[in-house]
Amino acid sequence: MTLRRFVLALVLASAPSAGAQAPTYDLIIRGGRIVDGTGAPSYRADLGVLNGRISVIGRPDTTKARRVIDATGLVVAPGFIDMMGQSADMFTRGPADVAINLLSQGITTINAGEGGSSAPAGPEAARTLGWSTMREYFRRLEAAGTPVNVAQTVGHTTVRRIVIGDSARQASPAELERMRGMVHEAMQAGAIGVSTSLIYPPAIYASEEEITALTAVAGRYGGRYFTHMRNEGDRLLEAIDEALRIGRNARTPVHIFHLKTAGQGNWGKMDLALARIREARARGQDVAVDVYPYVNNGLNIRALIHPRNAEAGQDALTKRLGDPAMRERIRKEMEEESGWENWYAHAGRDWDRIILGGIAHPDYAQYGGLSIKAIADRVKKDPWDVFFAIAERGRAFAMPQSMSEANKIKAMREEFTSFDTDVGPATSDIATHPRAFGAFPRVFARYVRELGVLSLEGAVQRASAVAANEIGAYDRGRLAPGLAADIVLFDPLRIRDRATFAEPSLPSAGRELCAGQRRRRVREWEVHRRQAWHRPSRARVGWAEVGAPSSNVTARKSRRRTSGSRSSMSFRRPQAATEELPSTPRAAYQPASSARRAVHRGPRSSNRARGADRTDASARDRGGHSRVRESRSPAGARERGIPRS
Repeated sequence: MTLRRFVLALVLASAPSAGAQAPTYDLIIRGGRIVDGTGAPSYRADLGVLNGRISVIGRPDTTKARRVIDATGLVVAPGFIDMMGQSADMFTRGPADVAINLLSQGITTINAGEGGSSAPAGPEAARTLGWSTMREYFRRLEAAGTPVNVAQTVGHTTVRRIVIGDSARQASPAELERMRGMVHEAMQAGAIGVSTSLIYPPAIYASEEEITALTAVAGRYGGRYFTHMRNEGDRLLEAIDEALRIGRNARTPVHIFHLKTAGQGNWGKMDLALARIREARARGQDVAVDVYPYVNNGLNIRALIHPRNAEAGQDALTKRLGDPAMRERIRKEMEEESGWENWYAHAGRDWDRIILGGIAHPDYAQYGGLSIKAIADRVKKDPWDVFFAIAERGRAFAMPQSMSEANKIKAMREEFTSFDTDVGPATSDIATHPRAFGAFPRVFARYVRELGVLSLEGAVQRASAVAANEIGAYDRGRLAPGLAADIVLFDPLRIRDRATFAEPSLPSAGRELCAGQRRRRVREWEVHRRQAWHRPSRARVGWAEVGAPSSNVTARKSRRRTSGSRSSMSFRRPQAATEELPSTPRAAYQPASSARRAVHRGPRSSNRARGADRTDASARDRGGHSRVRESRSPAGARERGIPRS
């Protein structure tokens, strides 16, 4: 079986079939170029997999393998990790191709949650969703099965909204205690930390002290502070300082989502921003960042409006946006005021530099992928009238051209940088930014092959080992015997993104299907994936082809584990916290005492980005218990109470 005609292939772990004499290897990948994730030079070797773990790298006997893949001409690398995968709750309801945008990029793991998280849920939302606590949400993921591994943060915005709503005020001591209790429950259930998104209401109203108090709870479980900072433009440096203070005072590592310097007037701040982070790391503080490889960011269209106008909530803002006087006030704020996260100003106050997608307004829905000015020209209206009409409907995705490529390159070159899509799982009908389908291939096509910004080994390291360290997945992110077999194969000369703002769901280029057996396997995969969302199945070996539509994902059918085989992940109960944890009202959460808990207490280093220091197989023996839930089909989870998705 050959894969040399495929640009990208994703290999997930399989298990030996029940009753049969187990071979030496479940899988051998032969003849590939090993890029192991540590940043070390690549080399030619074969790789053997057994029971979901890498068994050997060298020259294993292919006659002793259940399956052999010819990887001649391909890179063999650790599966990529999306450091900002937004939400995994789509996995609880399908459709079956919901993660094709991730798999076709070689992404095997996502970090879910950016201020908002799928759990906990308030009473009304819980009735609709079917869960209220993080533990219940994880159980739902466990039952559904997921196509990729999932790490989950607990969102500050989510817990604040449950307790306080959208009000622009500070939390009372009782309210703060209740929020702390929700974080406590989420961390016990297996969350990897607290995340914030501080440019959006209602999170923008929270004080630094409130965020520190919540993050400190996560820190007692070995969790991390993940943040979309309070400002990424005019007050970027002050926002970095705040994030670092929160980390120090809460005694947690810090991860900054999608680092950027927004607005041409702020482009000169990137050197200072990176210097602040390097200085903190030199002092021993654990801090890192991620970026996506585009100069257009993306956010809800209402984020262009000053947040003071949403203090009474989004519903109230909707009612007021039709008022001409209100529109005139908002326009004046956007045109003249500084000191707030003014994305209209960051785009040069030029409507031609703000592209829209996912437009809900029926009069404008057909114009996705065009700038607001281009839409206005098409409908022969003033751009401001178009903006307010679409914003009044509330749902549209704005993508301002706010960044410079020179700054993107500076951030990529840092050893503490990883990558993200800032989208996560997305089907073709909901993708609005090209990063949903193209982020990781673009890193290799543009910044490795075309511009030479990173070496191939350096790019793989940032996409795998650096990110694995950030989410505490110390048994992933590298290729070495004993580590999890999350493996990606791709052609370094042909991998390329094709997604654009006009066609954001175009898969990456290079897919060439073989005839005959290949097509038969495609049909098998389609049937298997549909069934996987409705009935139990087991772990799989498979790969996703770059450029393939959602149906063109191939895999062997499920194989059952042998009796008594153990999962490849380690989940253990947490030790007692060093400080007394907050008492939490029963209404806030109801922990399941029988559930096993996933808590990481791995050793920390200010230099984790080197990739080799925390991802070795012995990390678990030193206390590095991974919080990441593995990609598992429903029955493979085995009633553990903690999802291994």
